[in-house]
Amino acid sequence: RHYDFAVILLDVQMPVMDGMETAKLIRLYPPCKETPIIFVTAIDLDAQRVYKGYESGAVDYIFKPLDDLILKAKIKVFVELYKKNRRIHEQAELLKEMELRKQDRLRQELELESLRRYANLANAIPHIVFKTSVEGRIEYLNKIWYEHYASPDFTMHEFSLVQVIHPDDQRKILRQWLSKSPQGGFEMEARIKSKDGFYRWHLIRMLRETKNDKVIGWLGTCTDIQDQKNKENEFRVLTENLNRSNKDLEEFAYVASHDLQEPLRKIITFTEIISGNLNGTAGEEKELFSRIYRAGFRMKAVIEDLL
Repeated sequence: RHYDFAVILLDVQMPVMDGMETAKLIRLYPPCKETPIIFVTAIDLDAQRVYKGYESGAVDYIFKPLDDLILKAKIKVFVELYKKNRRIHEQAELLKEMELRKQDRLRQELELESLRRYANLANAIPHIVFKTSVEGRIEYLNKIWYEHYASPDFTMHEFSLVQVIHPDDQRKILRQWLSKSPQGGFEMEARIKSKDGFYRWHLIRMLRETKNDKVIGWLGTCTDIQDQKNKENEFRVLTENLNRSNKDLEEFAYVASHDLQEPLRKIITFTEIISGNLNGTAGEEKELFSRIYRAGFRMKAVIEDLL
């Protein structure tokens, strides 16, 4: 079974194969190629060994005996980073899915184009299909229109598609419709009033029909995308919430780190003063204060990394 790992703790000193060799092998395994590795060691490493460790893929070192709080804090940072990357990956997958849907709509457009002269096929598809003159006079509407959109007193010769377009979208579609650009057509989203009086979002595609380089009419389709719009709104809300959550997380890390530095500075400063006053004094007490001093600096480095 495949598992995803947020961080790997690896002992430097191990029998048969040391941690640095193990790290190189881990990097050859594709799922763990980018997984951060923290080396655990009980010995002070020289600069060359430290460099070799980073070259093997390490991102940090933890020295034994392990401090539970430091260990948990470091792991928590990498776990949060892993979760954030997973969320970004999921968003990318959603965007990819939306792009695939867009490509599906383009394929549908090619299919609908072939239905231009075949009204029986146009009536079999779940889209509005229509044809207009150059001036916009409706010349054909398929059965879907009559079933879901036509009012009881509907007559084609008095009808214009603009009449059922939402007032806020009318100017936009007229500007495209009357455009003199050399392109073969356009597509846009607009709200269309259905038979029950409610507006629903549609993707409107218009293609110019030409003969001898002269426009002789328009062929159009309207695809109901209300459900997709609802999903897009949900996705936008989720994205906004995620961005807000990320911002809160960054602010929390910043504030927490600064709150931790103040007592840490006192620990380092007072330890340095006491250690200095022990000059000429033997061994064990001075070594204990020296350890406190080094641990304080390691904690300071952790907080700076968090910042």
